[in-house]
Amino acid sequence: PTLAQLLPPSAPPTTATVLDPLRGNQAESVLTTPNPSLLGPERDRSWGLGIVLEPQGIPGLRVSADGFQVRKTDNIVSLSAQQVVSNATLFPNQVVRAPPAAGDAYAVGPITEVFTGSSNAYRSRVAGIDLAIDYRRPTNWGTFGLRGDAAFVNTYQVELAVGGPLINY
Repeated sequence: PTLAQLLPPSAPPTTATVLDPLRGNQAESVLTTPNPSLLGPERDRSWGLGIVLEPQGIPGLRVSADGFQVRKTDNIVSLSAQQVVSNATLFPNQVVRAPPAAGDAYAVGPITEVFTGSSNAYRSRVAGIDLAIDYRRPTNWGTFGLRGDAAFVNTYQVELAVGGPLINY
């Protein structure tokens, strides 16, 4: 998390209207409060493997290729009040409810507050190849060089819904 994400929120709480799935999807006006204490570190595992070729028959030429893959979990994202309410089991203690009134048809009371802001939620996977070619040639006026770089991303997957599948892009 960045320092700004960890500091107490400077904005006051606001209100939002959410549909409560545990109370028949009825609309409820709730207080939303940013809560930086919900953040933990993002986690990732990555690897890279490269090869460099400098052919003897062409002095000054250098060609390289590097493969890579990065898998991230607990990505820091900003969730809306509705996303938190709809996925309350994945975000414990972020939905605050009043006790149910006597004779209430629902087993849970209405939502009074939703802690929003940044949370650790989604995951992603990126893999590809970086290619580079470099040519240097000394002359009487100095060394001249030419360089080209290219990156090819052959896998880019992101989780769009909490607990959902990775979607290919």
